[in-house]
Amino acid sequence: MMDNIYVYSVKGLGRGKGFETTASDSILHSPGYREVRGRLAARMIRVLGLLAETGTISKEQIIQGLGLDDVIKAPLAVMEEKNRQQAEKLSELEKQKAGIEAALAQSIEEKKRLEDKMD
Repeated sequence: MMDNIYVYSVKGLGRGKGFETTASDSILHSPGYREVRGRLAARMIRVLGLLAETGTISKEQIIQGLGLDDVIKAPLAVMEEKNRQQAEKLSELEKQKAGIEAALAQSIEEKKRLEDKMD
């Protein structure tokens, strides 16, 4: 796996002689590093937020980079469909209202004519 995070254990080789790696372990797959992964994730989120806040990267780029397009777009598509359906229903109700208003106006005119005939 190319993308990984390792922790290394080292021992000193003596003053001025450097270090020698004695062990390495991936923190991504070791249960003992759960807290480290959590802290690292929290820090990465804060850094991404800071980069978005300063305009270095957009929130859309973050969403795409994390592969969350579908997670975001699916609920939006559902909401858009509901909005479309509601708009259709509203249009139909407005047509019904116009028809009722026209019928009411005719009834009022008819009533006035009948009242005029009775006078």
